Amino acid sequence: MAKKTAVLIGAGKIARGYVGELFMGEGYHVTFVHHRQEFVDGLRNQGQYMVYRFNNNGEREDLLMTDFDVICSKTEQQAYLEALAATPYAAVVTFPGAFDDIAEDLTKAIRLRYERKVTEPLAVLMCVNTVGPAKYFEEKILKALNKEEADYFHTYVGLVETLVMRLCTPPAEELLKEDPYSVSTKVNPMLPVDVHGFRPGHEYPAFFSLEEKVPGKLVKKIWCGNLEHCCLAYYGNYYGHRYVHEAARDAYVRRCTYYAGQEANAAVAAAYGFTAEEMAFDVPAKWGRNMMDHVPDPLKRVGADPVRKLGKNDRFIGPALLSLKMGKLPYFIAKGAACGFYFDLPDDKGAQRVQAYIKENGIEKAICHFCTLDVADETERRLYELILSAYRELSAFDPAVK
Repeated sequence: MAKKTAVLIGAGKIARGYVGELFMGEGYHVTFVHHRQEFVDGLRNQGQYMVYRFNNNGEREDLLMTDFDVICSKTEQQAYLEALAATPYAAVVTFPGAFDDIAEDLTKAIRLRYERKVTEPLAVLMCVNTVGPAKYFEEKILKALNKEEADYFHTYVGLVETLVMRLCTPPAEELLKEDPYSVSTKVNPMLPVDVHGFRPGHEYPAFFSLEEKVPGKLVKKIWCGNLEHCCLAYYGNYYGHRYVHEAARDAYVRRCTYYAGQEANAAVAAAYGFTAEEMAFDVPAKWGRNMMDHVPDPLKRVGADPVRKLGKNDRFIGPALLSLKMGKLPYFIAKGAACGFYFDLPDDKGAQRVQAYIKENGIEKAICHFCTLDVADETERRLYELILSAYRELSAFDPAVK
């Protein structure tokens, strides 16, 4: 009997330390796909990597991952497409900047499956932190398919939104020196998936948690949970902290982050019909866990790429606009976004791009540019003014000093 397979488009820490670990743990042979040949060669030659998994008591379990291949999407595209054409499971585990290229690759693979009359269903898991990924990929793919291929797509290919619910970070420096592909992570044996995203005929892995309302839960995760995480990063970085657990111990940062989360929770609950029980999340208890000490999470990682995270559909502007539309004032969300415009890290290309734009064009234009806000729209203008006022409040400007 042929071994079960899964193709993970992306080979970062979430792919290796969460999605890949779950599939390999259930006996699947995993193929990681990455765009950089140097990375592919290194992981392929090493042939294994470690996952350091911590429980809530800080106890570590070392898992050696070996049952995988690695393919370069640029130089080995035919092998990549062949893998997609033959697997029942694929997963997109990348940042949104790669979505268009991946949609094109998936289109080619779907066309190949159609030509070969493959009737085994393909589930493409959307393991990404963005709102509405299934709809985005479906529109891109269908635009490139003819009617017969589109019919095949609707019958045999499911785009399945998921909730990425495990923290994956670089391990301690001494462990990373031993294995540059190793990952530190927390215990979480499940991957929540949208039960309505699949086509008939799948055998679900045991680690799938088949759930309802996943698109709405994904909005809640990004616009509430990820918002709080990134608030800790941007508020924390502004006030001189380096790690999430350090920022969470700062009472002011903790308070601002908490209230930003409350603003987002209220807006999302009202817009998506979640009950108080469904929105319940014990944030103070989560921040108080020693887990953050056992798996230290650098603020530079959490806040990385502010160009994306300050975007209109992402974790600050999305819930802030929704809050305004619900008749509420997103004061703490806006201030968190303003802190994001102070996220000036020399080794973060996105952060440097933001700072260069501010220096050349001013903060007023930068807010409109990176948050894609139209000041001619009343709601968007109000948010623009909130962010601008918060940015000015945080600035070092002193009107008494010439």
